[in-house]
Amino acid sequence: MWACQQPGVLLGLGFGLINTPFQMLLHRRVLEAYLGRIFNVLGMVSGVGMPLSLLLVSPVLDRLPPPLWFGVVALAQGLSGVVWIWEVRIEGHQHTVKADAVGS
Repeated sequence: MWACQQPGVLLGLGFGLINTPFQMLLHRRVLEAYLGRIFNVLGMVSGVGMPLSLLLVSPVLDRLPPPLWFGVVALAQGLSGVVWIWEVRIEGHQHTVKADAVGS
């Protein structure tokens, strides 16, 4: 039974690990006057995206066992986390190079 729940647990943990830094990034990058608008648009997009994704995924779930689907989604989410970390490191390195160039 636990083997069937592991991908779901990983998926749930992944949501928390990705959404928290994303929210922090929005708070740091968006001007305070626009935060409400940005979060409102983000909420609307996620509200529309949920039923749309369920509509697109339901035919696939009819053919695949749910644990396999959760495993694939957890893997994709893990890869997106790796890409996120990679992008943040590249961006941080670019800021360091620019600061060094300005200081020279």
